[in-house]
Amino acid sequence: DMAQPYVKFDKVVTPANHSKVQIGNQITLKWQVNGSITCDETRVQWGTNPDPRNTYSFTTPTDTTYKGKWIGGTGWSGSLNGATTAGKWFTQTITLPTTPGNYYFVARAKVDQTYGTSMGNLTGETYTENTYLRMLKERAKPGWTETITGTDGLETMSYQDYWYSDVIHVQVIADPVINITSPVTGADVYGTSFPVWVNASDLDNTITAVEVQVNGGTWTSATLQSGTMWRAFVNFNGYTEGSTVNVTARCINNDSPAVTKYASRLVIVNNYLRPNVYVTGLTNGTTRTAGSTLPASWIVNGSRVFNVDKTQLYWTNGTRMLWPSRPLDSYGGSPVTFSTAGSQGYFYSTSNTFGAGSGDDGWDWARNLGYVATSTGVMTTFRDPDGDSGATTHSQHPHSIEVEIGGLTTNTIDSGAFGMQFYVDAGLGLRSVTISFKWWAHDRIGILGLTDETEKPMYVKARFGSSSGGMSYLQGTGAQGGDAAADIIYFTSPNNGGPLSYSGTENINVTTLVAGSGWYYLELGAVFDARGTGQTSGEGICAFFDDIDITVTRYKIVTDPFAAGHVNRWNSAIKSGPAPLTSSDTITLPNMPGQTIYLAANASADGQADEGRSLVWCINLIAGGVSISNMAVSPSTGGTGTTFTIRANVASANPISSVLAFLEAPDESPIITIVLASLGNGTYSGTWNSAGQTRRTYYVDFFANNTMGESQGINNGATFVIVNTPPSITGASISPGTAYETTTLAASASGWSDADGDAPQYMYRWFRNGAV
Repeated sequence: DMAQPYVKFDKVVTPANHSKVQIGNQITLKWQVNGSITCDETRVQWGTNPDPRNTYSFTTPTDTTYKGKWIGGTGWSGSLNGATTAGKWFTQTITLPTTPGNYYFVARAKVDQTYGTSMGNLTGETYTENTYLRMLKERAKPGWTETITGTDGLETMSYQDYWYSDVIHVQVIADPVINITSPVTGADVYGTSFPVWVNASDLDNTITAVEVQVNGGTWTSATLQSGTMWRAFVNFNGYTEGSTVNVTARCINNDSPAVTKYASRLVIVNNYLRPNVYVTGLTNGTTRTAGSTLPASWIVNGSRVFNVDKTQLYWTNGTRMLWPSRPLDSYGGSPVTFSTAGSQGYFYSTSNTFGAGSGDDGWDWARNLGYVATSTGVMTTFRDPDGDSGATTHSQHPHSIEVEIGGLTTNTIDSGAFGMQFYVDAGLGLRSVTISFKWWAHDRIGILGLTDETEKPMYVKARFGSSSGGMSYLQGTGAQGGDAAADIIYFTSPNNGGPLSYSGTENINVTTLVAGSGWYYLELGAVFDARGTGQTSGEGICAFFDDIDITVTRYKIVTDPFAAGHVNRWNSAIKSGPAPLTSSDTITLPNMPGQTIYLAANASADGQADEGRSLVWCINLIAGGVSISNMAVSPSTGGTGTTFTIRANVASANPISSVLAFLEAPDESPIITIVLASLGNGTYSGTWNSAGQTRRTYYVDFFANNTMGESQGINNGATFVIVNTPPSITGASISPGTAYETTTLAASASGWSDADGDAPQYMYRWFRNGAV
């Protein structure tokens, strides 16, 4: 054992090689020094380098308990008289880093250093100087090396300062961390698709799946939304209202083997409450410029709102919405089908007042209406399913109203019709008025089961109008003829076995016949013209009518921006996110001066269809804009130190907030900003003193804005030039004052001054007796 020192880790306390340990945990390393008598010092070195003997980041404290001693600190400690003990073991507890990774640990020791000194040697010599013990030189004589020929060939031994254990590799890992962030403990949950948000992360692996369950039920998969946030839509239906349920989330990583972690919390099942929506930053009834931009913000929250699925602004001018109206609603449904009797029969009639302007009392009936010609005989019978008009409808169309004409043999003509008066509300203006109905026209012999066809003109007629505008015939899809007026259908039944009946569905636009809001009248009837020869009692016409409808499409003011059918409606971008959610957007108001805009926000949350809506805000639009004109600088040129006046005219329908002039020299190199003050009548002015400025061309940009946020900027609206300023002197003199013919005269100037800062320069002219 003493042949060579060595260090070893134990196999019980010390983590096994390639162990996995969680970040931040502690590990204990236990090691022993052997192959020596004394352990002078020992410690553990470690770090992320696989060779911690030479490269390490951390060390444990160095243990020097046995330094300088003859024995101790090794596996031989405590041995005596042939008996051994467990010897000396060293231990250190290390807290692992919070950063995952691979870490390497090694124990090192220095041994038997006392035996390399003269201490205790009776001869006074150092053992390593003359000792024959190579193993002593190997551990206590620095620089020693020796190569010998042994039984195994050449063997080299060298001094070694430290002796090392095997390297222990430990993989520091981070298990997944999972937390349910929403709903919080005790929160209200509800519905079939409630969002549960889970934060799941893993420092050294990837989260591969997150799932959520309620009260140990089926796991619902979550989807990654962003970063470490996952969301699952959970079904809370079927749980008792007000009951507490346990929501559990789990995540799985891609470690080998995979690691699963759980998190849970208790929540309360309660009914869904729609979100609250508030538009902020606006004043109701505020005035804005048409076509301008408007910053808008709104808030979505609620005691049971967790995630806002969709929210946005809507706005409309509200004054041009298509609004269908069915004015026959009050007379038995829309359309009138005559399939169910009302409180006064199919007609809801209090009296029979046929004709436009005769009264709003339901269905009326009358004969001899002048269709084709004035009646010459009474042949008309009115029928309806209840018999209110005199008889019940024939079985061929039992749920219809019927005009039957025939039964004489006197070669006569007769006409008859049902009619109703109703009110048309034109609102802000009509878009269309349409009359629709179904009709059937039968040769009367077919209804009665006879064989001799009616070989005479038969008509189905319809008229529409008012007492003030008169009645107009309506043209249907059937054949036309027989008279000059329009028909629904005109026909005769030939004696050769031709058709005995016709039918059709009409949708007739009568918009041009409606002058505006008021009472109007509809007639549906028939004519049998037997004024020729050979009329028989079975001949005639039976006309049936059903599914009668009048549809009025009109313009109407609708201030609800969420209502369907707006001609002009706009919306902002869609926003979403956890509640409470504050959203903002800059919208462009329509260029509709004089109109009012109606703005509101809506929101849906937590997978529910029931949305919340804000109050409707009104914004009045006015004409706007800012105009800058007549820009000038006076004077246009001047020397350094000149005071320049800068002017411009500014016009706007709204109050002006500020007018600025930006001086630049050279162009686009700002020098100063000058605020121009109002002189009245839209004129703005400011001054600038050019003292100390350089001779050059100066450029002026202009900017103006108003209280509505509108503005205009004009680049290089004016220019001016600073030119050279003449210098000045205070005096000039000639010396000497008295001179002789041979005297040299000297002239000098004094008091040089130049506003441009130029260096003095002089030119001289000499005068004698006033002449140059």
